[in-house]
Amino acid sequence: MVRDFYYNFRIYIFVFILSAALYTGLNAADAIKAVYWMTAPSNAYLYLDLTSVSDYTIQTGDYLEYDVYWTASDDLIAFDYTCTDAATLRGAGAVDQNGIDAHPGTSFSAYALGTWYHRKIALPAGHVGKTISYYDIACENDVTSTHTGYLANILITNGSGTTRKTIYTSGSFTYAVHLNSRGAVLSFSNITLTPSCSITSPVSGAGTTYNNQPFILINGQDSSYSINDVRIVIDDSSDFLSPVYDVWASYDTKHSEFSDLGTGTDITMRHRVDTSLSNGSYYMRAMVWNSDTIDRMSAWSAACQFSITADPSWDTITYGETVIKTSHFNNLQDAIQQLNDFRGTTETWSSDPLASTGGLIRIGHLNDLRDAITLPYNAATGSDPSFTSPDPMTSGNLIRSIHIEELRDDTELP
Repeated sequence: MVRDFYYNFRIYIFVFILSAALYTGLNAADAIKAVYWMTAPSNAYLYLDLTSVSDYTIQTGDYLEYDVYWTASDDLIAFDYTCTDAATLRGAGAVDQNGIDAHPGTSFSAYALGTWYHRKIALPAGHVGKTISYYDIACENDVTSTHTGYLANILITNGSGTTRKTIYTSGSFTYAVHLNSRGAVLSFSNITLTPSCSITSPVSGAGTTYNNQPFILINGQDSSYSINDVRIVIDDSSDFLSPVYDVWASYDTKHSEFSDLGTGTDITMRHRVDTSLSNGSYYMRAMVWNSDTIDRMSAWSAACQFSITADPSWDTITYGETVIKTSHFNNLQDAIQQLNDFRGTTETWSSDPLASTGGLIRIGHLNDLRDAITLPYNAATGSDPSFTSPDPMTSGNLIRSIHIEELRDDTELP
């Protein structure tokens, strides 16, 4: 029996930029790359002050917000400040939105290892009226080794999206050693986060998904290398705090493929979201990067909002009972057309189109469907689908329910 599934969904799309109040995750063009060499056995630290940042007097309701990325679980790199009266953020017991201490010696690798982590820290009430004079990117680590971290979007905000002080968002800066015990600077500079990234859903003007699974295009651009990874996140809320889909995919990932658009730098990834989504409204975003170095990670794409509403499912075909109808053929033709649109393949339908309901069904119509499904099936699997003989159908052959069932199954590409 054919699996019962929805085959046709309408997607209504508009692209929007997330407001600062809803922002989570990386959305920056530049970042600070900090590479430290720390020496054991104990209490090793190095604080580098951003001397190009002017002093700031802390206000009621201030929050420190920044994005941070670690390359190893023991990097222990974070932001800290010191006021003119020697009060420090690290010494105040301040914590971020997940209850993690703001002290640079605190591990949050569960959040920041191999991914961007957005921290939001309420500044201590006891610091209101004090003036920040040192803005430190700090490493506190007692393990003898190199430690690398990236920080971006370092801001003091009102906690609701309004920036009160920009510490670092882009461009070059100056710095000086503020505090040091058995640490050395190997690299400390701004980097440009490339390539760019954008998403398009659905793939074609047909405006459909398939089997509750959106087909999307992810476009990335970089001037120096080919992109080979993409992260795709889907949530039913624009804050992206509880994703229903969050995956790293690469050119060899199931249901995904990269193709060069011909310029040598623009890369398109076709991806079928590998999870079933219920009817409703969703938000989708993506980022692309080269797995060799985070220096080439993009910012999040603009988010795309889409809605899924189901059209009628396949009706049941029972051997020896169900009369094969033109609607069975028309539904298959629509589904196969969608798959060809997604894969970029072009089918050729018979010059004798499918008749309207109650019209005559011809052997040529079934052969057309078989030929048309072969194109996207081969593009996805590298092999052709197999059909119940005779193949091709010829004059005098009977069209049976098995012929319809196997075409339906073939549209659920492996």
